[in-house]
Amino acid sequence: MFLIIDGDVADWDLDMLAEILAVIDRQLDSILSDWHKSSKTVELPCFERAEHIMGLGFVSCQAYMTATYGFLNMPKSKALAAGPLHRSGQRIVEIVNHGANYWKHREEWHLDRSPTNQNRIGAAFDAVEAAGFPIGQDYPLSGVLTALVEPEPMAFKPLVAMLARWREDLRGDSR
Repeated sequence: MFLIIDGDVADWDLDMLAEILAVIDRQLDSILSDWHKSSKTVELPCFERAEHIMGLGFVSCQAYMTATYGFLNMPKSKALAAGPLHRSGQRIVEIVNHGANYWKHREEWHLDRSPTNQNRIGAAFDAVEAAGFPIGQDYPLSGVLTALVEPEPMAFKPLVAMLARWREDLRGDSR
């Protein structure tokens, strides 16, 4: 929920998200720093931990998005069609949503007889990743996050400003 005070937006949900993402970014920095200090022969535990932390970051962003478009009483499909575009031509929020859904649901995909959602997420990841971190290979969230924030270093902090721009687009559409 947010308020407009003298033309300025007071968005406590976005402020909380920024705090959560700062914690996640510090954890990612710690994991990657430990890996760089090591002999770099023990990749799996470090990268598995980093991928898990990134999943939490994407889900945190998704929760903010849901709270925002819900507060504005806007359908999800309309909300995901707003905001800044990634160089791939997809909306940033759509990519974030796919990242969160990938992390939340990937372990159950083998149970799903209709892979529609898996195929949609896979197509989105393929479009974002010119260098290629498809969902069938290891650590796709690392590639997605990197592609989202380039040329900035891989971190969730740049997404806060992108989500604020998205919120402003939604506000304009809800008036």
